[in-house]
Amino acid sequence: MAEVNNEGLRKLKGVLRLSFIYKGANVLLSFLLVRYTIQFAGEEIYGVWATILSFLTWFSVIESGVSNSFRNQITAYFSERNYTAIKKHISAAYQILTFIYFSLAIFLIAVIITTPFYTLFQSDNITNTQTALTISVLFYFIYFIFHYLNNVLLATHNAEKDYLFLLIQNAVVLLFLFILNQSEIEANLLLVCTAYTFSPLVSWLVLNILSYKTFLQKVQPKVFNYHKKIQLFKQLNPSFFIIQLFTILIYSTDNIIILNYLDGVEVTKYNVSFKYFNIITVLFNLVLVPYWAIFSEAYYKKDKHSIQYGIHRLLKNWTIVFIISIVLVIISPYVYSIWIGKEINIPYSLSILMAFSALLTSWFNIFGYYLKSANLLNLQTKLLSFAGIINIPLSILLISYFQSTGVILATIISILPLSIALPLQYRNSLKNLRL
Repeated sequence: MAEVNNEGLRKLKGVLRLSFIYKGANVLLSFLLVRYTIQFAGEEIYGVWATILSFLTWFSVIESGVSNSFRNQITAYFSERNYTAIKKHISAAYQILTFIYFSLAIFLIAVIITTPFYTLFQSDNITNTQTALTISVLFYFIYFIFHYLNNVLLATHNAEKDYLFLLIQNAVVLLFLFILNQSEIEANLLLVCTAYTFSPLVSWLVLNILSYKTFLQKVQPKVFNYHKKIQLFKQLNPSFFIIQLFTILIYSTDNIIILNYLDGVEVTKYNVSFKYFNIITVLFNLVLVPYWAIFSEAYYKKDKHSIQYGIHRLLKNWTIVFIISIVLVIISPYVYSIWIGKEINIPYSLSILMAFSALLTSWFNIFGYYLKSANLLNLQTKLLSFAGIINIPLSILLISYFQSTGVILATIISILPLSIALPLQYRNSLKNLRL
C-alpha cells in the first residue's frame, strides 16, 4: 500500500503508543474493580449492580447520538482551525445534553419512587434497591453530561487523552472500593452504586474544568451562549441515535434477561466472562477509535488513498487480535481461577462464544467506523435496528436451552448480517468517491 500524506495518519503512531500504555493500565484496573467489588459485596450484589449499570447504559444513546452527530463537523472545523465554529457546536451540545438528562432524571426518579419499577432489579436478600437505583440515575445522568468531553477529545485528535481520563476515572473508583474493603462498613448495594456513579461524575467534572483551561482553551464552550442553538439542534442526525440505541439494546439487555430468568450469580458469571473477553474489544479499539477522525478528515478531502490505507492497517490489526483471542480462550479457566476464585464456575462454551462475539463486533466495526465518519448510515441503521429487535426474544428463547450461553449466542446471530453487509458497502462507497 502506497504511503499517504494524511496528517492524521502521520500522527497516529504517537497516539497509539500512549493509548496502549493508558488502556493497558485501564484493563488492569477494570480487573481489579471486579475483584474488589465481589470481595467487598459478594456475587449477588455485584450481579444486581451489573444489571443496574446495563439499564443506565441505555441512556448513553443520547450522549452518543449528540456526540456522533457533531463529531464529523467538529473534525472538519478542526482541520480548518475554525475554533469559533467548534465553540458553538460544543456549547450547543452541553446545553442540549443538560436539558435532556435533567428532564429524564426527574421523570425516571418519579417513576422509581411512585411505582414498583425498581423490582425489576430486585434480588433475594438485597435491600435498598429503590434508593440505590434512584441515586444511580441521578449521578450517572450528570456524569453523561460531563462525559461529552470524550467526544471533543476524539474529534480533535486527542484520543490518547481520552484513555488517560478513563484511567483517572477508574483509579478514583478503585480507590473508593479499596477504602470500603479496608473499612468495617457492612456491604450493601447503595455503597457499590455510589462508588461506581459518584466517582466518575466527580472525575469528569474536574477533568472538564482542567481541559478547557489548558489544552482545549481555544474551544472552551460558553455555557450560556445560545447563539444558533436551534440551528445546531437541527443538525442532530437521528441515524446516530438509532444506531446507538439498538447497539445498546443488543449488548446491555443481557444482564437484565439473565437476572430475571436465572439469578444474580449467573449475571456475575456472564459479566466476568464478558469483561475478560472485552480485552479483545479494548485492544482493537485502541487502534480503531483514532481512525474516526482520520477517516472523517480524509472523506471530507476526498482522499481515497488514506481511507484504503487505514482500512488495510485495521485489517492487519484484526488478524493479530484474532490470534490473541485464541490464546485468551485457551487460558481462560486459569485466568478466572486467579482473578476471581475457583468458586465461580464459568462454562467453557460461554468463553468461546464471548470471544467469537468480540471478534465479530471488531470485524464489522472496521467498516462501520468508516461509514459513520462518512455519514453513510442508512444500511447500518437498518441492520442494527433488525438485530436489536430480534435479539431480546431470541435471547429469551435460547436461555431456556443453553442457560446464559444462549444469550451471547443470540447476540452473535443478531449481528452476523452486519459482518457481511458493511464490508460490501465500504467497497461500493469507495467506487463512488471521486478524487
